[in-house]
Formats: sequence, C-alpha cells, structure tokens
Amino acid sequence: MAAVFFADFKAALETYPGDSVTLSITNFSLESGTPTQINVNEIWKFKVNVQNDGDINMNNVELHVLGQNDTLISTSGVAGPFNSGFQPFGSMTVNAGGSQKSDWLYLQAPPKKKAAGTDLVLVHINNWDADLGSLLETQAGHSASAQVIYEAEVFP
Repeated sequence: MAAVFFADFKAALETYPGDSVTLSITNFSLESGTPTQINVNEIWKFKVNVQNDGDINMNNVELHVLGQNDTLISTSGVAGPFNSGFQPFGSMTVNAGGSQKSDWLYLQAPPKKKAAGTDLVLVHINNWDADLGSLLETQAGHSASAQVIYEAEVFP
C-alpha cells in the first residue's frame, strides 16, 4: 500500500508545474532602441511571473529561458552576453497560492524582420524543490471528526 502511495505522490510532483503553475511574461519594456515596436537588434527587458495555484510551496525555482526565431537572451543585463541556447535563471520561492516575479531578463530582437505573431521567447520551469509545509499546516487545522465525549450519571 505504501508503495502505491509513494508512486502516486511522485507522479503528482512530476505533473505539479503543469497542473498548478502558470507562467507569464510581464513588464515587457524597451531597454535600448526606439519605443512602441520591436525593431531588429533592439534590446528589450521583461520579467517572468510564476503563479502557483496549488498547495505545495515551490523553493529554488529555476527557469529555462530560450530565445526563438533568432532572438538572443541575456540573464545578466543589457551588456550581455546574449546567447541562443537555453539560459538557466533564478532561484525563486513561490509559496502555495502565491506568485513571484523573476528579476529582469533581456532579449535582443532578431537581426531581420519577422512576421506578426512570431515566437520570440520560450520559458519553462527547469528545476524546483517541493516544500510540504503549507499543505501540512493548512490541512492540519480544526477537526470535529476526532472528538471525545465524557458521559456520566448526575445524581440529585
């Protein structure tokens, strides 16, 4: 019986980010270039919001950030270096039912024009540590199911 529980628990942890976490790119703004539109080779900055809607605290959350369609990524600022492969980034704590934004990330736009709707950045969770504190503390509250009643006869 315990083996089944731990197998199910392991499977739940493996699927937790897909089941309970939403990533979004926020605070997208120009760092170097002409405002209002993304032009070739310009540098823009952004943050990634990690929204944890589940019951498990997520510690040491590391993101993988990838530039797509000739977009380059920097995790260390506008001076670069800018790279084309996955860039590991961050060590965030995202509590159960909460959210956390990353520090600034940077992209260098592709060197030639791209059509509207072109994917420029892909982000996913690379690694994280589960912390059951919230689950165990939240679920360990008031309980009327464990009770005792004292019975006795009362004399005049």
